[in-house]
Amino acid sequence: MNDFPGMPSDTDAAPSSEERNWALVAHLGIFASVIVGPLNFLVPLVIYIVWKDRSGFVAEEAKEALNFQLTMLLMGCVAALLVFTIIGMIVGIPILLVIGVMGIVLPILAAIRVGEGGSYRYPLTIRLVP
Repeated sequence: MNDFPGMPSDTDAAPSSEERNWALVAHLGIFASVIVGPLNFLVPLVIYIVWKDRSGFVAEEAKEALNFQLTMLLMGCVAALLVFTIIGMIVGIPILLVIGVMGIVLPILAAIRVGEGGSYRYPLTIRLVP
């Protein structure tokens, strides 16, 4: 049995190469922030919209990446606001550093898992898109 609705179970066919590639792009879309800044969540959002009726695998992976990126954006905004207070500097700066590391490491882990045909669920992620 599968823990993620819409995801292929052990009895379903493995995701195709094209599906895995689009899921990879959804997870690695966070690195688009170099170009589009905080609008990097648009990458998995567009992939989710395009693929939601075509592939449960791609849709679920894009939704997971979208939730992660929105959570990172929300936590980053809160931490940035905390930096403007004396006590917040003590807490906000380390949180920003942790968010930065998570924003690099976790999408790479997700891409590796998805590239192998598996699925990935980000830790500490608010499921804003059900």
